[in-house]
Amino acid sequence: MSLLRHRKRIRFVAVAAGLAAMLTMAPAPAQSTAAQLRHLTGVDELKAWFNAGKGHPRLIFLLSPT
Repeated sequence: MSLLRHRKRIRFVAVAAGLAAMLTMAPAPAQSTAAQLRHLTGVDELKAWFNAGKGHPRLIFLLSPT
């Protein structure tokens, strides 16, 4: 194994360990109302919904039947 590959692997493990440590020490999110799936009627509705959550973590899953 080359020295460069070895260093990259060590860096990857160090970053992964750091992220894991940060996630375990992060405060638990506040409990809120139950999330619901919504059928969006268009991109404008998605933009409005996404922008309304400014300052909060947001995650969007795009699912396709194919």
